[in-house]
Order: sequence, then C-alpha cells, then structure tokens
Amino acid sequence: MNKYCRSFYLFLLVLLLTFSPLVAQEATQIQKIISQLKSILETRIQSWKVTYEDHKESFSPGYDDSQWESKPRSFNSREKKITWLRSQVNIPSYYAGLPTEGQEALLEITWQGLGIFTGQIYSNGQRIQNFTLDFGNSSRTITKSFPLAKAISSHDSYLIAIRLENKGRVPLLTQKKPEPGTYFRLQQAQLVYPQATAAANKLKKCLLDLKLGLQFLDLVPQPPVPSHRLRPLSPQYRQRINSSDFKKLVKAFSKAASRLDVAALQQGNYDRFEESIKKFYYDLQPVIKYAKNFSIY
Repeated sequence: MNKYCRSFYLFLLVLLLTFSPLVAQEATQIQKIISQLKSILETRIQSWKVTYEDHKESFSPGYDDSQWESKPRSFNSREKKITWLRSQVNIPSYYAGLPTEGQEALLEITWQGLGIFTGQIYSNGQRIQNFTLDFGNSSRTITKSFPLAKAISSHDSYLIAIRLENKGRVPLLTQKKPEPGTYFRLQQAQLVYPQATAAANKLKKCLLDLKLGLQFLDLVPQPPVPSHRLRPLSPQYRQRINSSDFKKLVKAFSKAASRLDVAALQQGNYDRFEESIKKFYYDLQPVIKYAKNFSIY
C-alpha cells in the first residue's frame, strides 16, 4: 500500500471517529444551546455611524446621519481632531431571564488610545456627561460607565451620540490639527444592567462550562485537514474515545445540556431557569468526576 492510500484511509478513519452521526447530532444540539445563551447575554452595540466633521446638531435624534461612515462595534480613529459617533440602542424585554422594566441601565465603553481626548455623551438629545480620556504618552485602556436611565421601560430606544475632541499629548498647547501619533480605538460599548449582574454571572458560568465540556470531550467540530498533514491517532486516544465509558460521558454531557431551560430565559422566567441549572449540574457530575482525573489541584 503506497503512502497516498495510507493517507486516504487514515483520513477516513479520522472522519469516522470525529463525525459519527450520534456524536455530531449531540454536538450540534449543544452548540445551538451555546449560541442561544450567547444571544441572551449579548448587550454590545454592534455598529456605529461616524463622521470627522463637527456638525453642531449631531447629538439630535432627528439629525440625518445617513451620509456618515458605517463602522463595526470596534474601530480606530487615528489623528482626527473631531470624531462624532452615533448609534441607536434598543432595550430588550428581558436580560439574563429578568424583566428589564424598571431596571437601571448603564452604558459601559472601553477605549484604547494615545493622547488626551475630551468628550460629551448624549442620550436622545440630552447631554449625559462630559468626560476626559487621558491615555497619556503610551497606549492605555480606559473603561468608563455612563448612566443611561435610572428606570428603563422595555422596548425603550436610545439614540447615543458621542463627540470626541483630540487635544493631543500636551493639551495646554492649543492645536488646530491633531498631533501625529494620537488616536483612540473604541474596543466595545455595551449596556449594563446592575440589578441583573448575579443572574448574568450564573448564566455566564453555565456558558463557560458548556464550552469547556465540548472541548474536553472533543465535540468541537474541526476543520478538514489535508491528507498529507494527517498524523496517526495514538492507541491511548483511540481507546479512550471508543470506550463505552467515554460514550456514556458524551451522553451524560448532552443530557445535562438539554436540561438548561433556554425557553424560560427567553420568556423572562428566571426562577424556572434557575431550577434547570440545578438539574444541569446534577447530570454533569459524571463528566466533572472524570475531568478531575486530568486536572492538577
């Protein structure tokens, strides 16, 4: 048998071991649950409208920003004297399984940059706060929180507008043009609901454990590998993934994941979801016990 035939049969063997119908189906279902939980926790602003011209009415909800540049949730503004950002933010009915009605909402923004920038942030045309980003002469990361509303209503909508002025590295010296090398990067902007922090943290822990379980049990789909780069599986690994005990672990993990009542979260029934968390960790015990054999304490 020549080397090409050996590579081909080895490739088929890997496919059979990695993508058996039962394992693939269970992995797909768990990936779906992970995606749903991520979506429920997602509060980041996904896109911005940006201009580098100083339009006086840019903070107004009625201002037409259709000609502004569209930017993703994270972007750079390099050596610009003035930067305006706008984005429309919609409040969901529920966050982490809790009703948002009546909750406090903050806008948390993380920046990175070099130099000093002064800014103003507006919500629905009203100035919320003046602020300063002092990155200094070396690139720093700064996170600031701004009060969006003391008691929001579900389905509320807020037009967020931010004006930033580049003061350079030495703000006492007035400069009409931006100083070379100065910049800011908006890394992310997200809504924060302080009253839902504990619930969100429980949800994030479940999400992390699901991801770790997928990786630990080798259920994460892998991209195809060219036959010339395939390597033989070790006898120990082959024995482990083909053992009846390992298959039972995969079933236990899949059963535990199915216990998570995602529908309860989507309907704002956190108590029901909390009960499903207990069932999730109860059914996860065989996997946790097995994982301890590979952990260092």
